[in-house]
Amino acid sequence: MPAANTQYEWKTDPTANFRAAIAQNAKTDLSLTLPPTLQGVNGNARSVLRSLTIASIQNLDWELWLWESATHAVLTGGVTAAGTNVVGRWTFAAGDGIQDVTGDYIYYIDGLDIPYFDADNSGKLHMSLVNRSAASKSANDAGAIQVKGRISQSNY
Repeated sequence: MPAANTQYEWKTDPTANFRAAIAQNAKTDLSLTLPPTLQGVNGNARSVLRSLTIASIQNLDWELWLWESATHAVLTGGVTAAGTNVVGRWTFAAGDGIQDVTGDYIYYIDGLDIPYFDADNSGKLHMSLVNRSAASKSANDAGAIQVKGRISQSNY
């Protein structure tokens, strides 16, 4: 087993994931298969999220929710039903996005310490991307987005 402080990168594919339009306060879900090293015993994926990056064509207000399971509560105005399997969330305001030389907007946070557990035992990271902007996220290439993070194994 690698040392507990070893971090691994996971990332979505902007040509395949989060391709649909997302209206204000709406979300889209994804269950991303983690690298084999992070899938854990029987796929429980016990780990700790250390950083998040969003690279987006559009400069919007983003929220990323993490869940223990692919089946979870419905987000309603940012509030979840009682007893859900929410692990954590992070919000990026449009003003947090820094435009890089390619024209993409980059949102970044590190120093996170969010424990993650896959209750489905699928070896996947279950997430929801929420658009909190008044403007909708565009579909396909016009609204391309990539979410990535660094995660380390945990013994919790």
